Amino acid sequence: MRRFWILVFAIWLGAGIGVSFLAIPEVFAASRSGEVTRLQSGRIAQAVLSRTFQAQYVFLVLAMGAHLISLGRSANPPGHRFRTVLLVALAVLVLGGGLGLQPILRGLHRQMYDPALTEEAQARAASRFGPLHGVSQVGNLAVMALLLTGLWNATAIPRPTAPRPKPDAEPE
Repeated sequence: MRRFWILVFAIWLGAGIGVSFLAIPEVFAASRSGEVTRLQSGRIAQAVLSRTFQAQYVFLVLAMGAHLISLGRSANPPGHRFRTVLLVALAVLVLGGGLGLQPILRGLHRQMYDPALTEEAQARAASRFGPLHGVSQVGNLAVMALLLTGLWNATAIPRPTAPRPKPDAEPE
């Protein structure tokens, strides 16, 4: 089961790092160079993030399933409390980000570039978008920190338990 934990956390963390620090910045670099508009960059980023959240849901289900299997095998497997807290925190962040924040940000992005809206309405949408985007970025970094912690925990070498002292022989 330990190898499975390592595999899930490593792939999940690698995907998060790849999307957050490689793919999405490149999408917005294209708008800065004039290859695409900011509207197009935002839409591309939204499509990438939509798929990323779908993958995160799969990873979350795999990790929770593995946790339930390990609980079924043993009443008190090593590290089960830590993993329970870790998985609950990941679930809150991933589901809150994907099902809560992302739809709001997508709607605000649409409003920011909607030519049918007044400049004032577009500015209001932009002023709401900024702080919510910041919250989503903090959540993304928290997910990566939790995944790194889970990966570290899964790869940590278990400390050997000290042998129990033998009871002294009774004197004759």
